[in-house]
Amino acid sequence: GASYETPQFRWGGATGTFDPSSGTGSVSFDGQVHFTGHDGLLDLSLAQPTVEFEGATAALLLDARSTDMEGEVAVDAAQEWVGDVTLPGGLQVDDGTLVVTDAATTLTNAGVTAFAGFYEAGDELDALRLSLSLADCADPEAASAPEEGPAETAAPASPAFWT
Repeated sequence: GASYETPQFRWGGATGTFDPSSGTGSVSFDGQVHFTGHDGLLDLSLAQPTVEFEGATAALLLDARSTDMEGEVAVDAAQEWVGDVTLPGGLQVDDGTLVVTDAATTLTNAGVTAFAGFYEAGDELDALRLSLSLADCADPEAASAPEEGPAETAAPASPAFWT
């Protein structure tokens, strides 16, 4: 589910919801990247990224498994909040696609642990880029219920998330 083409990692298979009117939602991706090196001391897996949109900001969550300098497992956590993402103002959906380009992303305190303490909280990570094709999501049971505000929009398996 994940791929690498210098210098970008890509994830596809996006699923989730996004409400363009409020800029809120959550989109998750499939796949994993695994780094090893330094005679086994470096052993880091990052998987299943999720972006939780909160208007002008977002949170980047990952399944993270990493070893410390002694090669012992330092973290093995699901959906660890590793990055704070600053989104461009007024996210726009054009022709059914939400595109975010070069959103500044910084490491959180939990992200420090996920990366086995090799970086400090607040360190700048690679900018986040997203391209999500959005489609109306109809819940058959909700169709007969009275409408309460804007319908959420699903983000089906369309292009990718990459950093």
